[in-house]
Amino acid sequence: MNFIVKSETELGEKIFAAIKNHLRSGFKCGLSGDLGAGKTTLVKYIAKKLGIKDEVTSPTFTLQKTYPLNGKYLQHIDFYRLSPNSFDLSEIKEWLDDERAITFVEWPENLKLSPAVFDVFIRIEIVGQNKRKVSLKWK
Repeated sequence: MNFIVKSETELGEKIFAAIKNHLRSGFKCGLSGDLGAGKTTLVKYIAKKLGIKDEVTSPTFTLQKTYPLNGKYLQHIDFYRLSPNSFDLSEIKEWLDDERAITFVEWPENLKLSPAVFDVFIRIEIVGQNKRKVSLKWK
């Protein structure tokens, strides 16, 4: 599925509409795109739609943040600062295998994680000041 959006709100609305029926424990979403493409903005939008009241912020420096969600949680992971040899991959495997979490992973390509690891892999490309080209690939 590919489409163009013209605002951050439209980005959130269209992607949320496409994935909302899949957002359950164990769901994994890979997010790829340039800096400023809207990956963290998208996670913030989805968290709000799921009813998370906490402020969702980028986990670029902490790598992982979690937000409680009705007995489970939303897990937001960011590998922007990592390379395949810079981190214990067994801990990352634990994060990705956590069946209690709805997981969003930014920059999975930095650890050479295959799109096949994810239920859906979303690529967001900047094509204009507020325009984004979005590509969703399902497992």
